Amino acid sequence: MYYTVEKDGYRVVATLASGAEAQPIRFVSTLGPGERLMISVPQAIGQPSADFEIIREGEILHVQEPSGNLIDSVATSAVLKE
Repeated sequence: MYYTVEKDGYRVVATLASGAEAQPIRFVSTLGPGERLMISVPQAIGQPSADFEIIREGEILHVQEPSGNLIDSVATSAVLKE
């Protein structure tokens, strides 16, 4: 996952694959302050999906499980220059 600072928010790019040989899937979303993106990846039949959220709080992006367990946080002081 990475992001860039754009005029209308943080452009977040997350790329996922189920294994080294699997075709990756890329999710792209622009998040403003207080916005969140939920990603849900289905698993084998009978298995729960792999879910996580990317949440923007001010200049910080949090990656967490829907249950609230924090996976990672990224902070920046980057300012978009016009």
